[in-house]
Amino acid sequence: MGFIDYTINFFTTHSEVAIYVTICLLLFLGGLGLPIPEDPVLVAAGYVAFDGYTNLYLTIPIAIFGALIGDLTVYFIGRHFGEGFIKLKYIRPVFSKKRLVRIRDYFKKHGAKTIFFARFIVGLRNPVYLVAGTLKIKLSRFIFVDSLGALISVPIFVCFGFIFGEHIRTLLMFINRTKYSVLILFIVFCVLYFAYKRMKPWKQNNTGSLS
Repeated sequence: MGFIDYTINFFTTHSEVAIYVTICLLLFLGGLGLPIPEDPVLVAAGYVAFDGYTNLYLTIPIAIFGALIGDLTVYFIGRHFGEGFIKLKYIRPVFSKKRLVRIRDYFKKHGAKTIFFARFIVGLRNPVYLVAGTLKIKLSRFIFVDSLGALISVPIFVCFGFIFGEHIRTLLMFINRTKYSVLILFIVFCVLYFAYKRMKPWKQNNTGSLS
């Protein structure tokens, strides 16, 4: 019996209030980086609403709240402790001054888009939110963009569990198989994009020198 099986079993053997509290707590802890998969928890939350243990229209805002509190906690950890972490002996070479300037410039240009899309990609949320806090991205901006992402992603997965409740096992299996594929595709896209960006000036220089 896996983690989600235990979760569903807990949901279906406890009171409605206990289920809501557990959904919120699991999403909060998963947001902190614990090995608690957010998307299957949301699907399981939708499933118990389908089965009549909870109310769908209460489940969605509670789940959004739990996810956002976890995200904000990671952001504040980065904001208050991130600079000290960067200055650690073994971390400092990775975050050189030159590299930090590049990261800051990137977040100035693409920070909002990165924060938004990170919410949809497993394995990317925590690092992005931690960096956003470390770089002291404006709190109101972070909350707005992250909330926008949560208002889209959370209801989608909860509704998946609710709509496909009869096929919950198949749905969870599909999510587990595809979630890391999306992350891998995103990483490949980023690598190709940045390689292209670095090659473009080099090509222009070579073309200019030949002419």
